[in-house]
Amino acid sequence: MKNEKQIRQPVFLIIAFSALILCAVLFLFIAYTINSSLDPGDYGNADVSRKQKALEYVGLKTGIDVSEGDLYFGFDDHDGSHGDGKTYLEVRLPVSIDIVIWESGDWKRFPVPERIDSNVCKLCIDKHRRDHEELLPQINNGWYYFIDRTPEYAYDYKNFTIAAYNSDSKVFYFCQYDS
Repeated sequence: MKNEKQIRQPVFLIIAFSALILCAVLFLFIAYTINSSLDPGDYGNADVSRKQKALEYVGLKTGIDVSEGDLYFGFDDHDGSHGDGKTYLEVRLPVSIDIVIWESGDWKRFPVPERIDSNVCKLCIDKHRRDHEELLPQINNGWYYFIDRTPEYAYDYKNFTIAAYNSDSKVFYFCQYDS
């Protein structure tokens, strides 16, 4: 007859192995959940739910609901390495949102101040476009929103969110840059 120690050893191994598998499954689930919130890649050919998530993300970051718009160009190249990368979206809106933007109180009328224009727009160059034009075009009639998320002590990187709305074309631009 087997002694009690010989019986406990296989039971312990089974419990330990089961706990290890459970931890691995939990880790994969959490990693998938985090990464699926705003997946990297090109939004031009994305499915409807992915585009909708991107539009909701813009609303969360800017305070302006653009969920009724058409996301016709965009990408997210955040690579997961310290969160570095750029999210850029262009949204065509069916109606003007000038009043909504004005009422928010967080947006300013164009032109963008020189210190923002010269520093930020240089960082918003799209490697996905062949001609490397600036992502944020020249806007004469519209609004902009800028949040510098770079800590005061940071000298070697920039983190910012800039959005712009062209009142003439009803196009909403969003760029989130993290270095």
